[in-house]
Amino acid sequence: MKKLLLILLIGIYSSAISQSEEVVKVQYNELKINIGMFVLGTPDITYERIFTDEYSAGISLAIGLLGDDNFGINYAITPHFRLFFGKKRARGFFMEANASVFEERTQNYDYWIRDYGTTNYTNIGLGLAAGYKVISESNWVGEIYLGGGRNLMHNTNKATMEYYPRLGFVVGRRF
Repeated sequence: MKKLLLILLIGIYSSAISQSEEVVKVQYNELKINIGMFVLGTPDITYERIFTDEYSAGISLAIGLLGDDNFGINYAITPHFRLFFGKKRARGFFMEANASVFEERTQNYDYWIRDYGTTNYTNIGLGLAAGYKVISESNWVGEIYLGGGRNLMHNTNKATMEYYPRLGFVVGRRF
């Protein structure tokens, strides 16, 4: 009887131990929307791929909806690379290197017709940003970042921007 009870207790104990080990599925992708830029009239959607605990890369797409009231930007495509300094997987403080291709609108005064005309310029720039990312237990993502970049083209035309902003108040989901 003691042997049977001992075997039964060992079986229950080993069953309880094997069930207590949770299998954690590693999430590699994030889809996010930049609420800060959305409020300013330039919706910005980002996809980010996490490669390791410390590195990720992503791409953002922004579209200007308000004409000249949203930094004068028609669209912006911004790939970025992030280096994380947190203790957990791809969260905490990060530094970002980015490049941007964007089209901006400028107002030029035409002396011949005595009126203002709009010209579109495509620009390319390189920049840096810093931010902080948090993740909930249910894989909701929140991040805030601030930075900027320098344009590499059309800087001789005083109507175009020499610098571009990189700012965000972002929410999304890791999957």
